[in-house]
Order: sequence, then structure tokens, then C-alpha cells
Amino acid sequence: MPAEVKFDENPRWKPLLDKAIERGLRKALLEVKNRVKTTAPVDKGNLKNNNYIEQKGFAGIVYNTMEYAPDVEYGTKPHVILPKNKSYLAFKINGKWVRTKKVNHPGTKPQPFYRPALYNNTSLLLAKVNNEIRKLLK
Repeated sequence: MPAEVKFDENPRWKPLLDKAIERGLRKALLEVKNRVKTTAPVDKGNLKNNNYIEQKGFAGIVYNTMEYAPDVEYGTKPHVILPKNKSYLAFKINGKWVRTKKVNHPGTKPQPFYRPALYNNTSLLLAKVNNEIRKLLK
């Protein structure tokens, strides 16, 4: 026979429980952000240093403001790069300037840093919320 647990119907418990869950979620979000920072691939440090948290009640997100973050996380398929504002692309190779009308980019392999920060730590993240609820019930 399944166990049944009932909370006191006293309305004073709900805001206290809500705040405990929100505190636990905030700690879990901070943990994900810290783990993303330690596992993000580093070239100039932009992926590592541009992670932010938004939380509203029981929902939260850790995100990166660099527009190329999803390309690093998931990789890219082969694609053509064309100039946007000029008639050619210009870049250095081995210290020499190269100009061309297009580049056939071979794509990039995924370098996941967000998904592992979340998926490899789900027990720890749930424990953050659980600990805040336990503190309330002591």
C-alpha cells in the first residue's frame, strides 16, 4: 500500500515552502553556471565569462550571451561563408592577408559544455533544492 503524506493545510506553510524551493533552485542554477564556466572551451574566454542566470519563481535558466555559443555546444554542418558588407572576405593565414569571395567551411565538431553541466549533475542539483526544504522542516 503506497504511503500518503499530507501537509498541514495552514496557509502559512505555502509561502515558506515556495521560498525554500526558490532558494534551492537558485543554488542549483549557480552550480550549473559554475560548472559551465569550468568546462567551457576557451579561446578568448568569452564562452567562459558571459554566462548569466534568470529565475522567476520555480523556473530558471543559465544562458550565454555570445551568439556563437550554440554553434560550439552543438557543432555546425559544412557551410559557405560569404561577405556581408564588402565584395570579399579578408583574413590572415600564417601572417599573410588572404582575400576571397567565399569560404567553404568544413563545419565544427560539437564541444558540449552546457549539457554536461546539467545532465552530469542532476542528483547534485536536486539535492540543492531538497536541502533547502529540509532546512525549513527542521
